[in-house]
Amino acid sequence: MTRREKLLHDVSEIDVEIRRRCIALGVDCRDELALQRLAHEVLWSTGKLNSAASGGDVAARVKVEIYALTMMVHKINIETLGPSYVSEMDEMSSLEPAWASIARAIWRELGSKGENEGI
Repeated sequence: MTRREKLLHDVSEIDVEIRRRCIALGVDCRDELALQRLAHEVLWSTGKLNSAASGGDVAARVKVEIYALTMMVHKINIETLGPSYVSEMDEMSSLEPAWASIARAIWRELGSKGENEGI
């Protein structure tokens, strides 16, 4: 297995983990509104979520993990496919459905604040 194949396999496994964590939160990865709320919370309440997670709040920890896993997949995709992979999100949605849905919600949230440069 080449390095690229290994990374893409890892991304597939991470996508499953993202989906599991969404299920644990009661969030459907196909529900754009629920994902937008989650993206808003993890982006603009990160410190609060980290503190709550450190204090034993399982839901907060899961939200932080979802965000971290989403960013990990983004980094892997850039490394294996190049930065232009973002223009192929429709194809990515079929390969990594949970990740792609959450990534889109995060990018929309960042875009609404004018902070999506370099993503």
